[in-house]
Amino acid sequence: MLKEYPRPFAQQAASALGVGFSVLSIKTSSVPSNAMNEVDQKNGRIKYFPPSHFAYPFYIAKIPMFLDALGDKTCKKEDDINDIIEYYNVARYLEEGYLPPKLEEEERSRYLKQKGALRRRIKSIFDSVDTDNLSILEKCDAGYFNYDDDLFFLLVKYDVDKKVGIQTIIKLWENISGSPQLLLRRKRLVDEYDSAIRKLITTNNKFVEFLIQYYFSREKVEGIHLPLKIYRDAILNMFKSYIKQDSPKLDCLRYISESVPRYGLEIPSELKTLAKNRYDELVGRERLTGNIIDVAFCVKIEVVENGGKLEEKDGPGYIECKYSAESIDLLIEKDAVLAFFLRNFYGFVDDSGGIKDVCPFAIETDDHISCLPFFELDLPIECVFLEKFGNREYDNNLTFRVQNEIVLKHIKMFEERMMRKYNKSIEKEISLYFNEKIKEKYGVGGFIFEPSTSRTYRERSMNLAIQIESIARQFKSIKDNEVNQELLSNCSSQVYLTNLPSYVKHKYVEVNNDSAMPEILEILFSKNGRYSLADLIQEGECGCFNEQQKTYYCILVECGILLKDRKHNIVMLDLLKQLYQVGALTYPRYAGLLKERLDAFVDQGWLSWKDSLLTTKEEGFFSFYLDAKQFNNNLGLRNSYAHYTFKKDEGAHRKNYIILLMLYVILISKIDADLAWGFLRGNSEKLIQHPQT
Repeated sequence: MLKEYPRPFAQQAASALGVGFSVLSIKTSSVPSNAMNEVDQKNGRIKYFPPSHFAYPFYIAKIPMFLDALGDKTCKKEDDINDIIEYYNVARYLEEGYLPPKLEEEERSRYLKQKGALRRRIKSIFDSVDTDNLSILEKCDAGYFNYDDDLFFLLVKYDVDKKVGIQTIIKLWENISGSPQLLLRRKRLVDEYDSAIRKLITTNNKFVEFLIQYYFSREKVEGIHLPLKIYRDAILNMFKSYIKQDSPKLDCLRYISESVPRYGLEIPSELKTLAKNRYDELVGRERLTGNIIDVAFCVKIEVVENGGKLEEKDGPGYIECKYSAESIDLLIEKDAVLAFFLRNFYGFVDDSGGIKDVCPFAIETDDHISCLPFFELDLPIECVFLEKFGNREYDNNLTFRVQNEIVLKHIKMFEERMMRKYNKSIEKEISLYFNEKIKEKYGVGGFIFEPSTSRTYRERSMNLAIQIESIARQFKSIKDNEVNQELLSNCSSQVYLTNLPSYVKHKYVEVNNDSAMPEILEILFSKNGRYSLADLIQEGECGCFNEQQKTYYCILVECGILLKDRKHNIVMLDLLKQLYQVGALTYPRYAGLLKERLDAFVDQGWLSWKDSLLTTKEEGFFSFYLDAKQFNNNLGLRNSYAHYTFKKDEGAHRKNYIILLMLYVILISKIDADLAWGFLRGNSEKLIQHPQT
């Protein structure tokens, strides 16, 4: 989400992290932990951020040194435009009275008095700008924390456009960055030069692509102003012309074809169809030329009979997992398949207790039978650019689909062997869990689940799809350790797996998307090269930081995310990586310093409590498979079976059946964990401790 500036802090970070790094550029010798103390904090210009921003403490700490150096300046070198913009950012702090809190009153007063001199210097520079010396502005460092946005703010503030003309401003804009937001955030320019801005928008592909993303991508863009005379029909005509161009971007075509109304703009069905056909045409053309290569993956799960070899194979496009028939059969004979799922990989979740965003099933690989293998997909960039999703689409990207395939084939392997050899099923174990095990383990009675007796996958799938809502109702109605059947009998509305209550106070901490935390996580873990900033910190390779990374590291230390202690940072980065991947953590699992840090993040507004059975991302995961509440690319299994809108193909029902079994296993894992925390708290789970605790 864009807040204070047109490109978020994290976006700047993403463009800088890992640039130019390769295996050869990483030093082989470790840098001592105390080397982090030697990171040069003097480099990097000052940028204004409000007190609510995590970078604020870092930058206000630099201001006294900056002003002292400015006052002691003996070199008469003329200030360049970046110096002037830095003055502007410093002046903003001073005008708000923002200085380090430990300063003496006399010092504060002395520093605050300098804001006037800074403002006068800024004004004198922009007052002197005309068509003859406008080139000095082109030296603005557009890549440094939105200095280009500050420049255009100052251009408008000091009426430079009225002296040089809008076409000169447009030329300057093209030379500096050419970012549509840079112009469209200037309301006065858009209003006063309506005709010129409108012509630019309608003739420049950058603006068409920006508007497509503005209306239909997930990224929310704030503070944008469009010419009043650009009407709906004009925008649609722009989109239509763009679709017909020789080389429109594939992601833009996808946004149009899959769009849902946003900001009052709705794409007509004929235009959606045109975009879809054009997309298919271009993808087909690129396949023929070899520019697009279909990435195919084969997932093979095999049960090896006694005496067979258990070697597993994997490689580009191929995953093979082999299991001992003896071990598999022992689980089936003891009706322990579901218990195996819950015990060994905890409902396909990671150590944080949540489903991952892109790879929803993080499963350890200690041996062949105790765990499902986790295959981390490393996609080439050529495969990624087609995997962009609109504002109402679920991210069922290639990595997600491969991981799902791995899990589904494991469930299918168990189910087929159970039926063929023992006339048993995972569905019957699900029934046993709800009808007996919950009462035995947690003293919660009254759950009812009726397994299907049909041999057709259509009826078995229908039974699972409809009853998952019943399970949600029953869980929601628990009162005094008993499912409240009276409450159930009076409830007729549909129950979604959204905001189902948890019986644990402060069950999860989740990333607050309107806070600084998403930016912090992007800075640490996004990769624009081979290594993220977090990778370099964990490996002790601080000597490999580029100048931007040095700044980011110092900011993160200043705001308390990191310390100058490598051992602490490794632990913290592991915790933050889970937040980056999952979006939430199971709060009761943490103790000591880690719990204190989570509490501090909540107090800062970076994390928020969620007292529910599922995390927000997990709710989206179930919604994608079951209903049409959140995503327009949903499978809608619950809805299709409830309303008899499913396909008649028995093979499709068989596939749906396996998917539904997976959803039940995951849901049971979440219910089981919730009840364990709620009723047996402290008896069965070990708290995750910080090494220093």
